[in-house]
Amino acid sequence: MQDLLRTVAYFTSTGQSLSAFDVWQYLYQPVKSWTVGEVALALEDARALSERDGRFVLKGHEEIFDNEHHMYLDSDRKFRKARRIASMVSLIPGVRAVSVCNSLAWESTKEKSDTDFLVVCKPGHLWLARFLAVGPLILLKRRPGERSRDPVDFTFFVSDRAMDLSKLAIEGDDPYLAYWVASLVPLIDDGVMEKFCNENEWAYRILPNATQRQVARFRRPRAWSMPFTISSEILKSSEGIAKRLSEKRFPTQIREQMNKSSHVIVNDDMLKFHVHDDRVQIRDNWKKLYEQLS
Repeated sequence: MQDLLRTVAYFTSTGQSLSAFDVWQYLYQPVKSWTVGEVALALEDARALSERDGRFVLKGHEEIFDNEHHMYLDSDRKFRKARRIASMVSLIPGVRAVSVCNSLAWESTKEKSDTDFLVVCKPGHLWLARFLAVGPLILLKRRPGERSRDPVDFTFFVSDRAMDLSKLAIEGDDPYLAYWVASLVPLIDDGVMEKFCNENEWAYRILPNATQRQVARFRRPRAWSMPFTISSEILKSSEGIAKRLSEKRFPTQIREQMNKSSHVIVNDDMLKFHVHDDRVQIRDNWKKLYEQLS
């Protein structure tokens, strides 16, 4: 039972309910093997949980049920916009995959929530990809802080030779990172996301029932391609220009934090700009909530 309560406690702490199948799929470091049926029966007998329409939260947090319908509708609207953005980003040379992450991947957004993306690129294409993806958002004032409704954020780019994210984990438990890896929803994928999952097998050891997620057919965008080929010399030169221009625009917070922790990483294989990294707080809130059950 503690396996189930620990998992439900995590999602309750992040404002989400779970079905019995969800609990089974996202069991966090379970000490025993469970079937979906066993999970469903155990949840029905769990006095620490509240249930509505087949979904579960910790008792005392029933307001989550009231909010979820609105969050799903908001997420559905954001997904439609994310499809169009992903299709356009697929035109950028070197882009191999565009995945939705964070709250939108969980279909748990509010109007002011960011639409966040992870972009996987071929080596030597990160800076140009970010420059071309972020540039239009700057011009259209669609980035967080510039737009209160449906802001869009490209804060994580990684090359296909640096996809193992285990080195980004915070000291001690890092449930957020494991769930983040397992929740990615690839909108554009040339097949590299299977390799991404293999290289992040550590996350699937923590979440042994989780599998690579697939985007629903009705949300699947069309990948576009350039009608002409750009020479490698031009791409290499453009990459250098994009890097210099991007570095000049770095705000003070980025300059002060980059490469000093796993929050902000700036190199030719990874561009990660999570200035406000709440993973420690998320973990501590989860553990506090779970310990209250004991």
